[in-house]
Amino acid sequence: MKQTRRGFTLIELLVVIAIIAILAAILFPVFAQAKTAAKKAVTTSNVKQIVLASQMYQADNDDYFAPKLRFGYGPPSGGDATHAMSFEKIIQPYTKSWAVFMFPLDGRTKFTTPVGAFRRSFGVASHVFRAVQVRPGVWGSFVGKGSISSSAVPAPGDTVAIAEKRQKTSPSIANAWAAPEWYYGIEVNHTRRDDLPTSDPSAAYGDISYAATDGATFGFVDGHVKFQVMNGNRTTDGVRVGVRFPGYAEKAAWWVGNPDPFWDRGLSCMDSGWAIADGDCPFPEGN
Repeated sequence: MKQTRRGFTLIELLVVIAIIAILAAILFPVFAQAKTAAKKAVTTSNVKQIVLASQMYQADNDDYFAPKLRFGYGPPSGGDATHAMSFEKIIQPYTKSWAVFMFPLDGRTKFTTPVGAFRRSFGVASHVFRAVQVRPGVWGSFVGKGSISSSAVPAPGDTVAIAEKRQKTSPSIANAWAAPEWYYGIEVNHTRRDDLPTSDPSAAYGDISYAATDGATFGFVDGHVKFQVMNGNRTTDGVRVGVRFPGYAEKAAWWVGNPDPFWDRGLSCMDSGWAIADGDCPFPEGN
């Protein structure tokens, strides 16, 4: 007897489609999490390379940290590539890369620069890389602070050197690669999220550390790197807004009056003023 083949019934097709939809609903979030985890891994690697490059700079400069900013030593007055040299430009000869300074979770539009599309995704702890070197006469009598050596850091394993952070857009010119405005966003003064709504009273307080998903990646003076979830003691819409590291002072910046209702609530202070007379946040002392 000849057998006839029949196709799927409508019910069978609907069941198959429903199963595929259920599997997709289960797997798509998993894929998204895996993608985010991969980007976090790249960020961890980048921060590690930046910290190691900083240590290589120290080895070549009598153990002194690189300045976070340097102005006035570019052409025709000196050998710097540009008039304004922020940290990533200063240590780039040790990283041999510009891509290492851009993290994959920071998807904002890049600036057009002589080295291609670029926008930094990190910042340096202001009280570690405290030097602002200014060529005498560039800004009148202002010369800034000098660099410090690693021997001035009591507990290198507890002291943050590098953190995720979004580079700000210059308020005066869109692409300030060679101008003083390029310094915007290089300093980490505390550990607040960067995604606070403008309605949050603390959103406008100082420079803001970048928060990827539920936390951010930090590199320490001794070279180790870790991802730290937000654990500050204040929340906005049920979400923690800052990171608190053991041993760090919870205090306002040197130029903000104490006590302050927003700056110092559950945040680790890493601030340092530019001038010699300005204060510096204390380092962790360790155990």
